[in-house]
Amino acid sequence: MFEFLDSPEFINAVDSKQATLFINPGLPEVKWQDVLQFVNDYEVKRTGKNLLPSPFAFFHDEAQIIVSVNSFVKEVHARYFPCFKDPKVVTCQLFGSTKLEEGQVIHRHEDRENNLFWQGDGRSRWRLYDSEINEQPFMDVILEKGDLLFVPGGTYHYVEPLTPRFGFAILFGDKK
Repeated sequence: MFEFLDSPEFINAVDSKQATLFINPGLPEVKWQDVLQFVNDYEVKRTGKNLLPSPFAFFHDEAQIIVSVNSFVKEVHARYFPCFKDPKVVTCQLFGSTKLEEGQVIHRHEDRENNLFWQGDGRSRWRLYDSEINEQPFMDVILEKGDLLFVPGGTYHYVEPLTPRFGFAILFGDKK
């Protein structure tokens, strides 16, 4: 179903830990109504107040509950961790904002795991850095609806929403 996961470009990016942008690789469409229903149904899990300090922003773990996202997360798990029964080897987080506000950024940080960030809707700017202190990003891209960005574990990155948007961070370790 997700043929681009078999493409030499994708396989090389993951194997060589090379940050790579995949422009609209054919992921299923996720609708705002599905995202907002998930956010409202799982309000008790709203954990991003320190990360996204805004009443219009949201952050949730376990976003693979959204059906169209679940199939992609399961496919990544099956291809990279076929012998692991525990589905938490690959996790999915939902980030987004329904209204743009000043200061609504995700400050520079690194994730230990590899990150496939899927821009579900809207636009966001991603800057990737070689280190915590390096001022010049080695990659500065704008993600559009449907784009996918591979960010290797340990890569510092800064995210700025440019429009109301939502996206999914699919986090996974190296192949076992």
